[in-house]
Amino acid sequence: MPFGTGKKIERHFYSALSLSVVFAEYQETLIMAWLGRNLENPASESQKGLVLAFCLIAMSVMCIILVWQAQIISSQRETIHWLQTVKVGG
Repeated sequence: MPFGTGKKIERHFYSALSLSVVFAEYQETLIMAWLGRNLENPASESQKGLVLAFCLIAMSVMCIILVWQAQIISSQRETIHWLQTVKVGG
């Protein structure tokens, strides 16, 4: 590596890093401004109903997945018991 190249790369790395920090701060400012504008008004009844419907669907899907997972665990337990009896010979 030629003399001084490491310092040049290091300088470019830190300038890119500082640029990404500035961009992140700018992006955060834009997000906060958008939230301030859009959350100023209270939610309407239709918006609340839509959120409740989404939550109901999400909870239903999670409940179905939980029952499915319990069935898998139960079948694994039966298989483990069967393997133990085969191994022990009892």
